[in-house]
Amino acid sequence: MSKDIDKDLDKIIKKKKNKNSIFLNILLVITLFIGLFYFIMNIDNNINNFINNFILVLFTITFVIIGFRSNIKKSGIIVLSSLLLIGFYGYNFINKNINNVSNEKLINLSGKKIDKVIDWSTKNNVELDYIYEYSDIVPVNFVISQDIDNNTPIEEVKKVKISISDGANPDKLVVIPDMSGWTDEQVINFVEENYLGNVSVEFVQSDEKENTVIEQSTKGTIKRSDPLKLTFSYGLELSYDEVNLRDLVGMSKFRTIFYLKQNHINYEFDEGTSSKYDKDTVMKMSVDAGTKIKINSDPIKVTISRGKEIKMIDVKNKTINEVTKWIVSNRLKIKIEDQYDDSIDKNHIIKADKNKNDVLVSGDTVTIYVSLGKLKMEKFDNINDFYSWASKYDIEYVVENEFSDSVDAGQVISYSVKSGDTIKNGDIITVTVSLGKKIKMIDVTNMTKNKATKELKNAGIKYNITYRSSDSVDEDVVISQSIRAGSEINTNTTVTIVVSSGKAKTEPRNNNAGNNNNNSGNNNNSNNNSSTTNPTTPTATCTPGTVTVGGELANIFANPESYNSVYSQLSSYFNRSQFDNVTIKIIGDSTSGATPGSFISGIKPGDVLETCTGKTYTITIAK
Repeated sequence: MSKDIDKDLDKIIKKKKNKNSIFLNILLVITLFIGLFYFIMNIDNNINNFINNFILVLFTITFVIIGFRSNIKKSGIIVLSSLLLIGFYGYNFINKNINNVSNEKLINLSGKKIDKVIDWSTKNNVELDYIYEYSDIVPVNFVISQDIDNNTPIEEVKKVKISISDGANPDKLVVIPDMSGWTDEQVINFVEENYLGNVSVEFVQSDEKENTVIEQSTKGTIKRSDPLKLTFSYGLELSYDEVNLRDLVGMSKFRTIFYLKQNHINYEFDEGTSSKYDKDTVMKMSVDAGTKIKINSDPIKVTISRGKEIKMIDVKNKTINEVTKWIVSNRLKIKIEDQYDDSIDKNHIIKADKNKNDVLVSGDTVTIYVSLGKLKMEKFDNINDFYSWASKYDIEYVVENEFSDSVDAGQVISYSVKSGDTIKNGDIITVTVSLGKKIKMIDVTNMTKNKATKELKNAGIKYNITYRSSDSVDEDVVISQSIRAGSEINTNTTVTIVVSSGKAKTEPRNNNAGNNNNNSGNNNNSNNNSSTTNPTTPTATCTPGTVTVGGELANIFANPESYNSVYSQLSSYFNRSQFDNVTIKIIGDSTSGATPGSFISGIKPGDVLETCTGKTYTITIAK
C-alpha cells in the first residue's frame, strides 16, 4: 500500500516539474526576444550607446542559456530574474521614447546652409517652404530666418517657412558721397562694400594727383544698379610704355576692369562656364601672367565665368527634399508649385519646367511641381461649389442638360465621377444638369388672348405677352409664339406670345408744315390741299416672336468664381429650348482688369430678344 502511494507522489511531482519546466522555458524565450528587439530598435550612430546595448543583450543571452540548464529548484529565482529583466527593458524603452518626444525641439535654422537644413528636415519629417530674400549680411543660399520659433516641440511642427538669402538687393538705395580726391583703393572698397553693380571708370590726363577721382557722374541717393561713372587722373603724362601683366584669374569683374583701364591695357571680354570660379569672376586670360604688355596695344582676351555649367537632372518621382537639395547645392533657385496627380506619390516630383540635360547656370530658377497625391472627387451641395472646386484644381468638365421629373431645373442630376473616386490625369468630368420636367409646347396661335393664356396655364407653361398691330389678324388674337408648337421645354421656360392690337392707325400729314415761304393767310388752303394718309411701318417679316431673358442671369453674375465657371453656366442657360431661334455669342475680355467671370457688357436680365434668323446677341465677360 505504501509503495503505491509513493509511486503516485512521484507521478505528481514529475507532472509538476514538467509544467514548471515548460513555463520557465517560454518565459526565457520571451526574455531573449525582448532583449534582441530592444537592441535592434536602439541601434544608432552613437558608439557608446551601441556598446552599452550590446553588453546588455549579451548578458541577456548568457542568462537565458544558464536558465535553460539550471536545476528546477532554482526556477523561482530564474522566473523572478526574467521578470525583472523584462521590466528593465520595458521601462527603458518607454522612457527613451517619452524623452525623445518631449525633448526634441525645433532648432535654430538661421545662418545654416540650405542643404544642411534639408538634411535636418528629412530626418525629422518636417516639411519646408521656401522664399528668397535679399540680404547684405547672409551669404547666398544660407537661411535668413524661419517663421516658427526654435525650441518649439518638434511634434507640433508640420511645416516651417524659411527665407533663403539671394544676396544683395540690386535695387537698394545707397548714398553716393562726393568722391573728389578719393584714391583708387578707397573707391574699390566703397564699390564692393555697397554692392554697386553698374560702375564704370576712366583714366585721363590731368594735373590732379595720380590715381585720384577728379569727376563723378552722380552724387546723392541712387539704386545700386544705377550707373555711376568715375573719372580718375593718371597725371600729366605716363611714365611707362609697357606693363608686367598681373594674374587676373580669380579677380572680380569690376577689379579686373579697373586694373586694365588704370594700366591702359586694351581688352575684350567673353564668357564661359566654370565649376571652379564663381559668377562674374575671371576664369582665364589669353596672355600669361607676367607677360610684358605694350600700353594701348592689341587687346587681350579675358574670360568671365557665368558660374558652373549644370545639366538638369530627371526629377520625376524623386522626393521634394532630394530635388531641392540638388537645386540649392548647385546655386540654383527653386520655385515650388503643388498639384494633384494620380500616378505620383505625395511629396514626390511630377515634373519641372526644365527638361533633363538642359544646360543651366548658377542663379537660374527651376520650378518644380510637387504631387499632393491622388485627388478624390468631393460631394457638392450645389453646382457652384463644383465650379469653384474644378477651377481651383484645374479640372476639366463639360455640362450636359437633360429633363428630369425628380430633380428641379438647374440642379445636378449626376457627375460622371462618383464621390470619393480618384480623379485621374486627363479626366474630363461630365456634369448632368436638370432642365426640370419635360413639357411639350402647345400651339396657341390664332386663339384669343384669354383662351391662349388659359391653355398655357393649364399646361403649366409660363408666358409673356407683347402686342403688335396687324392688318390680317383680328384684335386680341395671338399672331405668333416665340417657341414653336411641339418643342420640348421645361417648367421654367417662358414663352412670349404676340397678340394683335388691331389694324394700324393712320394720321394726317401736312407736307407744307414748316415752309417759311407761305404767309399766314395761305395756311388754311395749303393744309387742305396737302392732307394725305401715311401708313405705319410694315411689320418685319423675319420675326416670328421674342423671348425675355430671365433673372437667373443676375444670379450667375452675383458671385463669379472664375471665367470657366461663368462661361459654363451661361452656355447652359442659353442652351435652353426657348433660345433655339436666338444666336448667342459669349466673348471673354482679358483686358478689362475686372474679376474673371464678371459681367462687362451685352445681354441683361429683362432684355427681350427677337427670335429672328441671322441676328446675333453678344454677352461679354471678364477673362
